Amino acid sequence: MEISSQIEGAVLTGPDGALVASTYDDAARGERVAEAAAELMRAADESQARAERAGITQVVVELPDGAVVVVREEGRAVAAVTVEEPTVGLVLYDLRTTLRLAADAEKPAAKKKAAPRKASPGKAAPKKTDGDA
Repeated sequence: MEISSQIEGAVLTGPDGALVASTYDDAARGERVAEAAAELMRAADESQARAERAGITQVVVELPDGAVVVVREEGRAVAAVTVEEPTVGLVLYDLRTTLRLAADAEKPAAKKKAAPRKASPGKAAPKKTDGDA
């Protein structure tokens, strides 16, 4: 919701299809939107299976007073209900960004190794003496 003024409500589902997050105050409504989005993706998958194609990653359903947009990547999905006449490309971009951020948030923090310190430019590195180990 923070990244798109064209989205009225959205849900995020995990790889198992369970609702992970929702912008709706009513939990039941969030669940209904998640279920409807999953059904849209199933229908799209089935239509492509008949055409011997696979890999549906997005579905856009335009309605008179808005649209329903679903994007799926790596098992996760995000679905949004938009305002009337949305800029669909922008909504798709925002939803893909949401999925990327959700995936990044689930990754464990990588341990960073400290880089060896270098002498500042113009300063000579200290010389080692026989007493240095």
